[in-house]
Amino acid sequence: MPARTLLLNWVYYNPVGHAVEAFKTAKGLSNANKNVDIHLLLNSKTPVELAGACDWITRAYPIDVDEFAGMENEDAACLRDLPVTWDFVVTDHRVTTSPFPFADPLRSFHNVAARRFQARRWKGGQHLLRDAPGAPGYEPNATIRMRVPESGRSFVESLNPGRINIAVLPAGSSPEPIYPTADWWQLALSILGDEFPGAHFFLTGKSRADDRSATLAFSRTDIERFTSASDRIFNCYDVGIWNQLALLEWCDLLIAPHTGFAFLATSVGTPWLAISGVRWPECYFNEVPFYCVLPACDKYPCWTEMLSECVQRLAARQNVRCMDEELEARIPDLLNGARLLLSKDFSFDRAMALHQTRIEARFPRERFFQIV
Repeated sequence: MPARTLLLNWVYYNPVGHAVEAFKTAKGLSNANKNVDIHLLLNSKTPVELAGACDWITRAYPIDVDEFAGMENEDAACLRDLPVTWDFVVTDHRVTTSPFPFADPLRSFHNVAARRFQARRWKGGQHLLRDAPGAPGYEPNATIRMRVPESGRSFVESLNPGRINIAVLPAGSSPEPIYPTADWWQLALSILGDEFPGAHFFLTGKSRADDRSATLAFSRTDIERFTSASDRIFNCYDVGIWNQLALLEWCDLLIAPHTGFAFLATSVGTPWLAISGVRWPECYFNEVPFYCVLPACDKYPCWTEMLSECVQRLAARQNVRCMDEELEARIPDLLNGARLLLSKDFSFDRAMALHQTRIEARFPRERFFQIV
């Protein structure tokens, strides 16, 4: 009996984290539906090739939303190789439920997709999977493990390992000043180096600005400043997405602010020590231990209401408070988080219980959510 086909339409904004959301959703669909081939649509400006590390995805297709700018282009080139009819069509729930407006090209694509893609058995939003009659099965919170290619493993074999290996991603792809400053990172790396004398630190990111995400908050000069400060800090910038994935798997820990790229660490089983702050809470843990260095500001996560002072700071290209003045005071908590995550008995269940206790003591629970 030939396999049934399922199209998962997860075309959203381009940060890597949204691709990881799709991979996790695809795994939940794959686990719950035997003899169903999962096909995936992603924004072409995200690393679509990472789907090749997900054995549960049959094929991924890049969708160039710019082809829909200003018009609902039924004949867009990115659609030409895509079948029209599937057994199931599942769409990212944000298309219909998000309270935030969509960029025009993104909205135009989804309008076209709603008309174009047809289902023999069921068609609807991902949020309806567990309730709607005829919908495919879905296993919530399915754990994923992405497969690192041999080329990436060869890359990490060339690195200089320490007794402990720590990956550091100093910033995400947002152009806003919402990440720790270079001065703070230099201080934090120095203190971490003293605390863990056998540790080696591997800075990673992407400095080149092309159509995809880049770590634009830091220049090559900043990275050279970090690496020249110690012979235990190494430059792994601009090494390519597969080598970065291998680096994350090889390291004992990732230290990074909230960024979708950090979702890749827990996707290969590596704990994430998150420098929390600004709009979004950490929401993807994948059954891997984690620790969030929480900010002092009671507005965190401020996706519903940012302090007016921080709005003004962003407008003036100045760092928000939780990523500026208060960060030095959080270094003891950073060290505590690193100690916990580097200990063998700090399980995911312990990490989650501790996290829930800490946020419930200080923050409104309704601001927090998880990807399931």
